[in-house]
Amino acid sequence: MSEAGVEARQDRRGRRVAPLPTMLVGAVLALLLMLLALFAVLGQPWMGVTLAAGENGYPVVQRVHPLSKAPPTLRPGQTIVAMIHPVTGDEISLYGFVPLQEPPGFPTFAEHNAYLEREGRVAEALQGEAATFMDDEGRKMRVPLQEDRPLRSVPLDFWLFNLFGMIAWTISLAVWVARPRQLPARLLCLSGAGFFIATLFNSVYLGRELALPESSFLFLSRLNNIGLALMLVSLLLLLVYYPRRLTRWPASLVLTGLLLVYQLNEIFQGFEFPLHTYYVPIMLLYLAGTVAAVRQWRLSREQPLDRAALKWLFLSIFIAMGLGLAIYFVPIALTGHTIFPQAAMVGVACTLYIGFAFGVTRYRLFDLERWWFRVWAWFLGGLAVVVFDLFLMAILGMQPVVALGIAVVAAGWLYFPLRQWAWQAMAGKASASPENSLVEMVETISSGVAAGTADRQWRRLLQRLYEPAGITLVDEYLTGPAIRENGAAMDVPLLTGRGVLRMNFADRGRRLYGPGDVEHASGLLMVSRRVMRVRLAEIEAARAERDRIMRDLHDDVGGRILTLLRNAPDEHFENLARNALQSLRETMHALDDAAICRLDDSLDDWRTECHSRCQDMGIPLQWRQAVPAGDSTLSIRHHINIRRILSEALTNAFRHATPEMVSVEITGDGEQLGIEVINNGVVTQREHGGEVDVLAGRGLNHMRTRAEELGGMFSFQLFDDVARLRANVPLTRGVS
Repeated sequence: MSEAGVEARQDRRGRRVAPLPTMLVGAVLALLLMLLALFAVLGQPWMGVTLAAGENGYPVVQRVHPLSKAPPTLRPGQTIVAMIHPVTGDEISLYGFVPLQEPPGFPTFAEHNAYLEREGRVAEALQGEAATFMDDEGRKMRVPLQEDRPLRSVPLDFWLFNLFGMIAWTISLAVWVARPRQLPARLLCLSGAGFFIATLFNSVYLGRELALPESSFLFLSRLNNIGLALMLVSLLLLLVYYPRRLTRWPASLVLTGLLLVYQLNEIFQGFEFPLHTYYVPIMLLYLAGTVAAVRQWRLSREQPLDRAALKWLFLSIFIAMGLGLAIYFVPIALTGHTIFPQAAMVGVACTLYIGFAFGVTRYRLFDLERWWFRVWAWFLGGLAVVVFDLFLMAILGMQPVVALGIAVVAAGWLYFPLRQWAWQAMAGKASASPENSLVEMVETISSGVAAGTADRQWRRLLQRLYEPAGITLVDEYLTGPAIRENGAAMDVPLLTGRGVLRMNFADRGRRLYGPGDVEHASGLLMVSRRVMRVRLAEIEAARAERDRIMRDLHDDVGGRILTLLRNAPDEHFENLARNALQSLRETMHALDDAAICRLDDSLDDWRTECHSRCQDMGIPLQWRQAVPAGDSTLSIRHHINIRRILSEALTNAFRHATPEMVSVEITGDGEQLGIEVINNGVVTQREHGGEVDVLAGRGLNHMRTRAEELGGMFSFQLFDDVARLRANVPLTRGVS
């Protein structure tokens, strides 16, 4: 419990609830009630003889206790057909009498009343100093009744029932004292109290040796039934109010009223439910809880914390109660017999409070995601066999062995293939694993490293794979992925530098993160960092190779061109050598990734060169420029490719046309440049108004290649004798 939970808490009315004293008072009260129940059992008449149902309809002696004062003629295996009334001397037939049978187990009020009457008559035979039995041979045996019943004669079921009730009560009380102002915690505590009441009074009449007076038996049975109804109604209200209120009408008042009507109906024995008058209402409550659970599940579609808490509650209620129905209530209702003893059913029901404690307090909800489907698969698999087996025996009247064999075959051929299909369907919806998109991931991270945007690409990759409801950057240091806030968030380190990406609620807020997500993200992180290291090594190797080429060009080729320039025989060869030297310098600049130049300077260079070439050809140049002034820069590669596109466009205009004028227009917005070159006087006629994608011309191919190398687009059109060339080039290259 947290420090806040250890401190005293206040409820709505302002009263303070101290957790530890409240827990102590609750435990002491429960222990006192258990002691009273024990005294009630020890105060019953005791013979030291245990009877059990026999095959011929009469009870048989199962065991004679070592401390019993029974005569030697009474021995195990002996059939008892009657008891003698100590006052009237009448024989009380024991045919059909089943010792320690549960009163609610009878399907009708008439059978229930008949059993209580028989129980009362047998209890009358246990009054006085001794009880007299008659065996199947007509012999009468007098067994003295002892006032001091030994403690070790108390049956095991008495201790198990009280142990299970104490566990349920303690857990539910602990949840309530930790969160006293929360309605779900109050309802859980109320259901735990009902469970404890039911097991307490049940243990008293289970501790009887043979029979109890009719009034006492009826009183204990009523209290047991009230406790069970209180437990079930509280659980139903818990599903109605938690984690969201399902209705505006006062569900607590309505269900309390129905509970009161049900108890009055049992007392006055008015309406009999079909099939089974005592256990059918329990099944109806289970059905109502299923409807409420389905409604809660639909309302929590976009609330993963609420849905995770609901999973705990569903596992607790529907598996624990479902097993109770399958192994106890349904078999009694259909066949009149149980598959497992009642203590097993109560023990299973006790386990649901452990799940309630986890669900209401939302403890480590993300751990549930891993085995939620597996637990349901296990439960439904066993339930399918049991239900089908009961159906074959009760409806079709098959023998138990044959029915069980058919049920196993049906479950194997029908249920398990369906379960496998559901498993694969659910696995397909899980977050993508590293293997599912490995190639795409490698390409994404690799391109991000080359462009200097690795962390940006990493974030986009996680966004695509896990589809979080939100993702934020947190200034923390983390060596690997980790779950936060009970699975509501998962932290993943950046690929470079310090920082953590915190992703909230996976699959657009529909689920929590679990250990499987941590494993997947760890694999992604490991592979991505290895890809990044390999890519960085490649970039460094390429840079070293460029530096070597630049040195060779400068020291060898550059030196030879300078020699040609100095020894040129005339101006023509001197210009050729000077142009070659200029191209060499541009090539060396292009090899330097870090080299940049101002956009304004490039525009001036391009304009000067175009004006000079048109002037040499005696053709007017119309230069239009609409680029915002500023400190925009571009790479040397951009500068060279655009200059050569312009140069090649002018060369084509001079070579393939007799233009009267050449128009060059440069437009841009700081992120992209638009280049348009128009000339008239084209000699070759083309299709009127058609767009010609000239792939055969080497010059056009070169211009297209240079534009696409920069991530841009290129087009060439002819309209009668007018040629128009367009190129759009981004100033910065990177993977967005």
